[in-house]
Amino acid sequence: MWNRVRHGVGWRVRKAKRSFGRTRPVQAPERLVHFAPNYKGNPYQRMLYAGLPGINARAVPVKDITEHLVAEVESGDPGLFHLHWTNPILQPAETEREARTRLDAFTLALASFTDAGGTLIWTIHNVLPHDARYIDLEVELARTILRHASRVHLLSAQTIDEAAGRYRIDPAKVDVIELSSYHGVYPSSMSRGKARSMLGIEPNDKTLLVAGYIRPYKGIDRMLDVFDKLLADDPSLRLLIAGKPLDADSMADLKARCADHPRVLSRFERIPDEELQVWYGAADVVVLPYTNVLNSAAFRLATTFGVPAVGPRMGTLTAYEGKSYVRLFNPDSTEDLCNTVRIAVADFARSPHFRKAAQQDAVAHSPDVMAAEFVRFVEPLLPSTSPVANIGTPEPEPEFDQK
Repeated sequence: MWNRVRHGVGWRVRKAKRSFGRTRPVQAPERLVHFAPNYKGNPYQRMLYAGLPGINARAVPVKDITEHLVAEVESGDPGLFHLHWTNPILQPAETEREARTRLDAFTLALASFTDAGGTLIWTIHNVLPHDARYIDLEVELARTILRHASRVHLLSAQTIDEAAGRYRIDPAKVDVIELSSYHGVYPSSMSRGKARSMLGIEPNDKTLLVAGYIRPYKGIDRMLDVFDKLLADDPSLRLLIAGKPLDADSMADLKARCADHPRVLSRFERIPDEELQVWYGAADVVVLPYTNVLNSAAFRLATTFGVPAVGPRMGTLTAYEGKSYVRLFNPDSTEDLCNTVRIAVADFARSPHFRKAAQQDAVAHSPDVMAAEFVRFVEPLLPSTSPVANIGTPEPEPEFDQK
């Protein structure tokens, strides 16, 4: 009898508690990782932040970097800000004087932010922005950021040495989280035969691919010169060029040259995600004919689709010297680029072993691994709770050089 009464009383108490929500665990407010710029053309940031929900955190893009820092100070409780590419800070300036004004405003806002207790993380993607116009100011900007940063995220250990001629990175502040592959991000179910057929590639053709956003430092004109030399010795070669030009108006000559070449297939626009497997699936070798690079998403995309690669001996790629599926060249020598591509074609086009090795690398450096490492890196820097986000309405950002 007593047991039944006790059970009935307990049931009513539990029901009352449930009605007031007292027995449910209270969910702590999300902790926020504000970040900028939000480059939507590359899934890198989405991949990097994928593990944040597991620690009750969320990545929130901000519209204007300097304005956000000011607003955080004014809120009285500045949180964590993760800076990626610095392009939006100075590159919109039309004159050096305007760039100086923008730099001074950013410097003041950043100093106020960190003095008020805000935490700054900087991910260094490039030593300096590509196509930077105000080099001295960009160097000053980088030094300012490093002075105030709590932690510095590098995508490769080589960054410290590569940047040494411009600025010093304090090793005590550094955490290295390598750029992952894009394994599992893009569709990749198409067979190699079908991909080649869709692009009109003959079974005996040996195919080179240059893919990604087309910018001056990527050396497309030089690659065309090299291709003509190689073609004279091996008429079975084909060259695929696929990507969106940074400045379409300046690409008229390049487009015409490609259109007139019987062994070149080009597409000067952004390749949709679902079609990447066609271009990479048809390729025997991905060539990165760059004159300047630190970290290469294009290289990681090549390994994702299991395509061996040729790249410059600089930046992150130097760590791959000697890998079976990679051949590196001297970026200052067109002749070495030519010879290296010739050797790569002879090696890679004859055996699927190299494709398998590239794919194994992509799996080993999957986005899940990168996301887990970032969670371990950022969790100690997050506050126990975060105030309401001061994010405004994010504006569309220019697409990052994703491929």
